[in-house]
Amino acid sequence: MTGFSSLLEQIWQRARGREVRLVGISLALPEKQWDEQLDLWQ
Repeated sequence: MTGFSSLLEQIWQRARGREVRLVGISLALPEKQWDEQLDLWQ
């Protein structure tokens, strides 16, 4: 039982880590585009 619960915990942590990474990437991309657009306006 403990082995199974620790396995679930590892899967959960990995899934959350992947989710956070995806959110970070999706947030980073628009910021880059905004920086480029602001450079064009100057």
